[in-house]
Amino acid sequence: MTTNRIAILAWLCLALAAVGGSAPAATPSPAQRGAASRVSAHLSSGLVQLGGAVRVNVFAQDVEDARIVDVPEVPGLKLSGVSSPSRESRIAYVNGRRSASTSFRWVVVYDPVEEGDYVIPPIELEVDGERVKTQELSVTVRRDMRGEELGYIEWIELPERVYEGEPFRLRLRFGWDGRTRVNYANLLLPWASGLPNVIDAPDPSRRPSNPQELNLNNQGRITVETLGEQTVDGRTLVLFELDRRMVATRNGAIEVPQSYLEFGVVEGNLIRRRKDTNMVGVDARSIEVRPLPREGQPFDFSGAVGQVQVAQNVDRRSVDVGESIKLSVEYRGQANIEFFTAPDPGRLEAFDDFRLYGTTDDYEGGRRRIVYDIVPEHADVDVIPPLPLWIFDTRREEYVAVETEPIPIRVRALEGATGLSGETDDGPVLDVGDIQTEPEGPDGPRGPSDGALVLAPAILGAGWFALRAGVRRAGDPDAPAARARRAALRTLRRELASASTASAQSLALRRFLAARSGETPEAWDGRPATQWYEERARREADEPPRAIVELDALQRELDEQVWAGADGAVDRARIESVARELVGGAL
Repeated sequence: MTTNRIAILAWLCLALAAVGGSAPAATPSPAQRGAASRVSAHLSSGLVQLGGAVRVNVFAQDVEDARIVDVPEVPGLKLSGVSSPSRESRIAYVNGRRSASTSFRWVVVYDPVEEGDYVIPPIELEVDGERVKTQELSVTVRRDMRGEELGYIEWIELPERVYEGEPFRLRLRFGWDGRTRVNYANLLLPWASGLPNVIDAPDPSRRPSNPQELNLNNQGRITVETLGEQTVDGRTLVLFELDRRMVATRNGAIEVPQSYLEFGVVEGNLIRRRKDTNMVGVDARSIEVRPLPREGQPFDFSGAVGQVQVAQNVDRRSVDVGESIKLSVEYRGQANIEFFTAPDPGRLEAFDDFRLYGTTDDYEGGRRRIVYDIVPEHADVDVIPPLPLWIFDTRREEYVAVETEPIPIRVRALEGATGLSGETDDGPVLDVGDIQTEPEGPDGPRGPSDGALVLAPAILGAGWFALRAGVRRAGDPDAPAARARRAALRTLRRELASASTASAQSLALRRFLAARSGETPEAWDGRPATQWYEERARREADEPPRAIVELDALQRELDEQVWAGADGAVDRARIESVARELVGGAL
């Protein structure tokens, strides 16, 4: 590399750190985040030639009703029209749970009057009775589009088609001629702030090893990988690369707008500024998102899409009855590892000989590790059975079960855990039923033996404990489960008071439901209330009561808030109202 080129790169790094930054926006409240997560606006292109049109696609996703309330005026851009809304409905099934959603889309069109850099303020909508706004957008209007001979931009990785729920990558490589003087670079990427029906899913294992910050859409910053000088088609270029991992959330088409690189020289100060830049772009692309097939979809489908590998281990293989075993299961692979619903041993017949006391679930470095705290209930257990995860394999294009290996274990019976009656090597063991009350032998009536008199208090005490255990199983009002059931609503109110996110509210609700149904909170993870009512309450012939229907809708809304990434808390009073109605008879 020549001295001149080294100087250019050094000047570039210094200039990029000083040009084009933007102040952070005020942090929205949880309620605002929850509402705003359902609306968005996206440009069809971040760069428009004078004489063309600026098109803004406005989306309201997973809502019941929506309308545009206000479209802002922008000096230099003439508002020419707003289209009628297009509506799309969708139904999906994951882990036996049905979810339905509706989305709306509008197109807002501006006609540029003169060239320049413009900011389109947020567009206001009314969504399910609540006023919300989209994010602001930045667009550049140019009279001339010179720069093809000096710049370079190309898609290195962008799939033509994926399945719903399948992760994919967008890799964009770009740069400029190494002999060109550059102290300013700006990426115009309308899709960088998000795409409709797509979740950003960064890959922690693929962070840039040589990061560099560039300007983004005239008002932000973005981190890219510096590749240095390379030869492309006979040209020596200074190259950079942007790598983004995303997950498609619904079938249809993902429209990736045109992307542009602006590079050149910016000189002057805040009062007087001279800008001499070039533009190079890559055309818009479309990704087909295929729906997951309904045919052959197992009831326990986890929502995992792609290729998954599994490994397992335990912290011990030899335990006493009632001792805990930590079963650790690790999932990795080219799939939506961080998003699928993990298997629940408490709902599998193969684990009927175990009690599940809880789980921990961690995702880090592209791997997901779930630790199950399981306890064998009797000494006949000699193996931890396979734990199946149903996935949709995108290579085989079919549903398959990825299973852990069975793990042999030894379970020892507790010492002294024999019953009160039975035979030993020394003769019969007396129990309560063996106390003698009738004459025995020809000598007529006689009292109990000295041994019986000694054993009687112990036998009666054991009998009392056995009867007490029976009372508890039958519903002792002082039993721990009964106390937890009575305190469930009070505990829920206390936990909701400190819950500021949908995740925390969902956990508090699962704990409440578990206390009322006598199960673990994990049993309610991903379980629809209507499914519990039909399967566990054994009321297939009845319509679910209103409280169950409202609980099902509340579960769905909490899940949507969590999975959308905003994690905005829902109305606390609504959760408490549903809980009170459940305590009143439905649960």
